[in-house]
Amino acid sequence: MPRAERVMRDSESRRAASETMLLEAQRIARIGSWEIDFKSGEVCWSHQTYVNYGVDPETFVPSLSTFQSCIRPDDSDRIGEIVRDAMTMGSSVEVEFRIVIPDGSVRVILALGEVTRFDPDGSPRVMTGIQQDITERRRTEREARESRLLLQNFLDSLGAAAF
Repeated sequence: MPRAERVMRDSESRRAASETMLLEAQRIARIGSWEIDFKSGEVCWSHQTYVNYGVDPETFVPSLSTFQSCIRPDDSDRIGEIVRDAMTMGSSVEVEFRIVIPDGSVRVILALGEVTRFDPDGSPRVMTGIQQDITERRRTEREARESRLLLQNFLDSLGAAAF
């Protein structure tokens, strides 16, 4: 086998292994990636983003409006304003919000993004980012707070009873 062919095959093999590793890392961390082209309106989601939103990549078409439709109504206006600011000013985004997935359950999402490409006139063109399903983390934190409060109330009442 010629050397150039062997180098090309090794390069393809490393690329495929790297893509597989990235997909597995995203699955394990529940982190999906996304990209929005503000001018064309095109939105691209990674496989894990579809999983986090509980939608089928074969039938769900990501767009700004379908994204907005997933957000809980009480978070929707705030997120819409953040997206509009990012589109007009090119500001970076770090926001936590809740979505309702098709089975009716609620998930908590942490999203981070920044403008990665600009038009020649300097206006924001493309924003790239990640979103992570942090539902379990928030549930665990809430349960820990409730346990600490219960323990503190018990200790407070114990001290009063002993006195």
